[in-house]
Amino acid sequence: MSDTARTPAELLAIFADGQAEGSITPQDMRDLIVSVQGSYGGLEINVAEETQILTAGTFVKAAGTTNLIVPSNNFSMTENNRLSYTGTATRNFLVVAGISFTAEADSKTICFSSAINGVVKTPRVCATIGEGDYTSAVAGVRIVTLSENDYLELFVTNETSTDNITVTQMGYFVVSFFG
Repeated sequence: MSDTARTPAELLAIFADGQAEGSITPQDMRDLIVSVQGSYGGLEINVAEETQILTAGTFVKAAGTTNLIVPSNNFSMTENNRLSYTGTATRNFLVVAGISFTAEADSKTICFSSAINGVVKTPRVCATIGEGDYTSAVAGVRIVTLSENDYLELFVTNETSTDNITVTQMGYFVVSFFG
């Protein structure tokens, strides 16, 4: 029998007080271990590439060559800027991102957000940049729920023009918490 990640409620029922002797099986113990083991992963950018902004205010997937941060558990990188959850249990995750970027300035507002399965989520983090070519940084934190085969990506938009953006540095990390 394969090991099964269980919810806290299922585990509390299995390990409730007053169990008959021998009612907790070795499989129950393996399921407990799988259930409480954390899932974590992350991406970082290797090669910065310009992200084309075709419409001001419309989010697009950030361009660039990324790599999976090792070690990771229950995450893979199936394509650039895509962190795929390979665990079987639906879990809550803390997502933390640190991003440096460049853009042609002149008072542009650049925003970033996470996308789950290609759907951009709120809230987003933004920076307004000044005159001339400019490098800036933003950081964001959010909680998401992921199921098996869900994936996370970083999306970007230029709120004020169609000037392109280049993500020069990125750390995009996820870690599960039980519950």
